[in-house]
Amino acid sequence: MKNYYFKENLFKITDHYPILDDDRREVYYVDQDFTFIGYDVKISDINGNEILKIEKEVFSLLQKFNVNFSDGKFMRVESKISFLVRRIGIDYNGESLRLEGQFPDLNFEIYKGDKVIGEIEKTFFALADTYRLTVYDEKYTEALLALTLCVNNIKDTASKRNSN
Repeated sequence: MKNYYFKENLFKITDHYPILDDDRREVYYVDQDFTFIGYDVKISDINGNEILKIEKEVFSLLQKFNVNFSDGKFMRVESKISFLVRRIGIDYNGESLRLEGQFPDLNFEIYKGDKVIGEIEKTFFALADTYRLTVYDEKYTEALLALTLCVNNIKDTASKRNSN
């Protein structure tokens, strides 16, 4: 089991911040480019090597993200509406993953079949979005890092729509 800690910058046009491990060492970096529409994010390792890129589909009724990994793998994350509940569809390189939890709180368990492979937990009393990702199955580490950012963007977009 490993924990990873994300803390977005409070004021940002572009975003660059580290992802920390349990020892508070920088292990990955998140870089978000400025876009008027869409969402374009990269995660790099400590040496600056890009490990994945997340792109949001612009012309879609519900939010959809495509994640391309440097090793050739692919993940699709789709926001879905089901009777008064938001659902997220996740296809990671042909494997179906499942999120369970409360969307307004951003606290989730991530499942592969019946096995919990990770958890996302949001820290509530923080000025900027701050999360802890717990990875139980390390072969899904990169996928869960990307999923955390996708779910946060879905939540942020919903919050902006509700405030307008």
